[in-house]
Amino acid sequence: MSRWQYPDLGSSSALAVECLRAAVERADPVSAVERVLATHAVRRAWRIFALGKAANGMATGAVRSLARQGIAPAGGVVISHTDIDSPHASLTCLRGDHPVPGSASLRAASELGATVAAVQPGDSALVLLSGGASSLVAAPVTPLGDYCIASLAHALLASGAPIDIGNTVRRRVLRWAGGRLAAALAPAPISAIAISDVPGDHARLIGSGPLTGHQPEDDGFQKALEVLPEGISGPLARAWRAGQLDLPADHQHDVVIAASNPQALEAAAAVALLAGWHTDTQPGALVGEAEAVGRSLAAKLRALPPGVRRCLIAGGETTVTLGGASGVGGRSQELALAAARELHGVPDVLLLAAGTDGRDGPTDAAGALVDGSTWARVPDGDGALRRHDSHRALATAQALLRTGATGTNVMDVVVALRW
Repeated sequence: MSRWQYPDLGSSSALAVECLRAAVERADPVSAVERVLATHAVRRAWRIFALGKAANGMATGAVRSLARQGIAPAGGVVISHTDIDSPHASLTCLRGDHPVPGSASLRAASELGATVAAVQPGDSALVLLSGGASSLVAAPVTPLGDYCIASLAHALLASGAPIDIGNTVRRRVLRWAGGRLAAALAPAPISAIAISDVPGDHARLIGSGPLTGHQPEDDGFQKALEVLPEGISGPLARAWRAGQLDLPADHQHDVVIAASNPQALEAAAAVALLAGWHTDTQPGALVGEAEAVGRSLAAKLRALPPGVRRCLIAGGETTVTLGGASGVGGRSQELALAAARELHGVPDVLLLAAGTDGRDGPTDAAGALVDGSTWARVPDGDGALRRHDSHRALATAQALLRTGATGTNVMDVVVALRW
């Protein structure tokens, strides 16, 4: 793991960063897949399909596990968000676009189709899923023709809609979502492992569920379209009414969750406990608008009595409703900036907010680390929050946390300290 860059706010900042590092390491895709496959006897070679931000690490773990049994992959594809070296000569590696799909995502979707078509009778498939797959391997279903998937992605991001709404739309619209990968691989037996970046770890939501066919939640598609402008939703509504966006039946493919946000939080909490801090872990606490969540967490810190070392660790995924704003930032940075305003002038407090994938929004930062002095260094902080321009504001305050791509993705983590 590369050297992380973060503001030096004393020993407490180092502890917060070590908690985050432990969370990321617990979700390491290589070891996560190896743990799952350690008890899995393989009788014939798998074709490997690894999709998402953790694809390379997951594929590497699978190749190593197979090698211990004297087996090599029979081929496959690895599609991630960074340029990578193939973990095996039989695996084709591609880079897709994220968070907004583009030409690379279209090429990746086409290559996935070619690789699926090469599956032979008697082959087995190992599908390795992680967050970001629906953007990295994005192409519209055939009836939509040249429908602009990038415009859809921009509109969903700007809407601030929670992940389940976005996935309800993407599952109908994307070529490989909503169980369509499983349908294309049939009748090949499928084994599946996932690193979860969604609340509740539902396979239907991870990567928009390429192995999970129609579910009752999918019937909310028409309502989900209401978060989108007419120019984006209109063609989808018409195609849906014409029966062109129907999903295949679900064939109940078991998906083993190899790593998740609650597991990452447990690892972070263990670091704080070992350091002698009273620790409260709250999985699923990060939900709703990032600014409101930041204010709420800061209020909890302020309410804690000083003089006792207390650590609050929370996980999940907030949202940011952009509206017409054009600022630069991400949900963890906006959360941290809002918390900094509430903590202004309060001594002996600190809050770290970061995405476990190492990239918060379309920026080079994983998140930020703030304390009672940060807000004083932010120029026009209230305006930055209104414009959703947290990245520039926090950069000026020298509060950004940069980790580089971590190779995994289990949502976001907040480490908040009071002493």
